[in-house]
Amino acid sequence: MLGATKLQRNMGRKRIRRLKTITLAAVAVAFAAAAERKRQAEAGIKTIDLPPAEAKKWSDTAKSAGWAAVMKTSPETGAKLKELLTKK
Repeated sequence: MLGATKLQRNMGRKRIRRLKTITLAAVAVAFAAAAERKRQAEAGIKTIDLPPAEAKKWSDTAKSAGWAAVMKTSPETGAKLKELLTKK
């Protein structure tokens, strides 16, 4: 940040730390989900695979609901996070 004030640099660092925390949490969730799927399979629980169109519908609905909750809590930060964390 060329010419940035100390406050701006600190805010930038805080945002980077926050993004790293969110990213690490997402990775941890993915590993936990994989471990849970394995545990369930070993216990004889069968996985149901939805047809691609239906799986997309459920996934889109879940993402939409999740982002709605984030936006309700913090519209400005939520919008920035959504821009950074979603595929375009």
